[in-house]
Amino acid sequence: MAHQIKTFFFVKSKDDHNRIVKIDFKDVIALESNLNYVVIHTFDKQITSLISLSEISKFFVNRVEFVKFQRSFIIAVDHIKMIDGMSIYMKGNIQLTVGEFYRRDFRTFLEEHIITKSGARIM
Repeated sequence: MAHQIKTFFFVKSKDDHNRIVKIDFKDVIALESNLNYVVIHTFDKQITSLISLSEISKFFVNRVEFVKFQRSFIIAVDHIKMIDGMSIYMKGNIQLTVGEFYRRDFRTFLEEHIITKSGARIM
């Protein structure tokens, strides 16, 4: 059987009486840790599931479209609207601050994706 890239996943939705809901990776804006739960932010809804961020991150760790720049969030780089210093503004009115531990990775990410005048410093 050929290896296929997964385009979706299933989780039990606390808000939907623990029914199993399908979520397309492309619709995920961010995953946010909330105590023992993860809130999955998508374009049209938020799904709360009884799973830790570290458990669900196993499904996102090898996907280049998702990054972790803060302990409580995994974000989809395609849905970043703006960066102001160490603040990241996402679609869906989600805002987070880059954590101290993740700043080196964040700077590397910016250096790889920003277009600036030669020699200009980004931060």
